[in-house]
Amino acid sequence: MRLTTLIQVLVEEDTEFGWFRDSLYYRLEEHKGLSEADIEAVAQARVDAWVEQCKNPPVPVEPTREELEQRLVRLDQAIEADARRRIQLVDTITMRAVLEREL
Repeated sequence: MRLTTLIQVLVEEDTEFGWFRDSLYYRLEEHKGLSEADIEAVAQARVDAWVEQCKNPPVPVEPTREELEQRLVRLDQAIEADARRRIQLVDTITMRAVLEREL
């Protein structure tokens, strides 16, 4: 068994997009080597990245026709596999019912 002691630094900041909440985790040895300014810089970088993501969210990429067709094929394959499993289950239930009547 391996146990690791971690220091959790809670980050909370009220931004123009609401509250940002996150945690930074450091190993005890790592945390000892960091200054308060080091930790604040990492925390601020997280906040800034989140605010930037809120200001400029990624543009959704519409799937291509080929991708949609591939999804349809996979869905059809899953339906076919489920149908086979359903038949097997019905057969098992029927067989058990017959055996129970014979006893």
